[in-house]
Amino acid sequence: MGVRDKRILGIIKEMLKAGYIESELFHNTDTGTVQGGIISPLLANVYLTSFDWMIGRMYLYPKQRRCKYLESDRRRLKKQGIIPKYLMRYIDDWILLTTQEKEAERLVKYLNKYFKHRLKLELSEEKTIITNLTVKPAKFLGFLIKAGLPRKTPQNPTPKNIVGKVYPDMNKIKTEVKLINKEIRKLKLMQTTQDEAVQIEIVPLNILSNRPQRHNGYISKTYAIKHEGMYIGITKAFLTHSKWERYCFNQRITPYTKEGRKLYLQKYNNKKKLPLDRPPLYAVKVARSVWRRVAP
Repeated sequence: MGVRDKRILGIIKEMLKAGYIESELFHNTDTGTVQGGIISPLLANVYLTSFDWMIGRMYLYPKQRRCKYLESDRRRLKKQGIIPKYLMRYIDDWILLTTQEKEAERLVKYLNKYFKHRLKLELSEEKTIITNLTVKPAKFLGFLIKAGLPRKTPQNPTPKNIVGKVYPDMNKIKTEVKLINKEIRKLKLMQTTQDEAVQIEIVPLNILSNRPQRHNGYISKTYAIKHEGMYIGITKAFLTHSKWERYCFNQRITPYTKEGRKLYLQKYNNKKKLPLDRPPLYAVKVARSVWRRVAP
């Protein structure tokens, strides 16, 4: 996989043999990695690097560069009939985006062979899903991703370009809400003198004593307790407005390489930028639980 430093390999070996503790009992690690261990996502990223570049060479990072800018190369490929395709991956969970259903079906067949013969893995056919994002959202990292027209604004009363929309997965939110409600119900069982003195009431966020910087400027109300003259309340989650980015982030920008630092300076010192292609519509989704090792 390209890792040749014996010190790094030695550290990886020790981490794989470290074992794990469950229910206060130590268990040996005979094969594989411990679920939830920090070494598992690192090894997954190393192992799937070839997969990233294989998809990238199809369109995002062409093998033969003929233009000064990548965006110009991609437009050249589109004129030649190459269908756009983009990969979004987080460890072993990934979505492949393209613009035609037939291309998505072709990619599924190709990737089944690639994972089986190149990476010695196989994908579950029943859990490998092709979704039209304009009709049904795709699940990714606890969120639902859908493609559609943006909201109408005074500046753009009749929007035409499709944009990506991200929503929380309500099924997972309901589970978390049930856990929070369970903790809140415990308040009914508090009968000590100190607990009786702590009274739950609704107060404005901006008078809470806990996390004053987080609550500063908000006047909406939340549940809080009054303790020693201070209100300690439940923090409400507000969506922090992020700066709107017109262009996708360049993954090669990094402070750890000479090229990455140069690209960073060009990005934030050069105001003139080139447009990217429109977002694709179809997504190929593979569930995280479908990875199975192919027998040798």
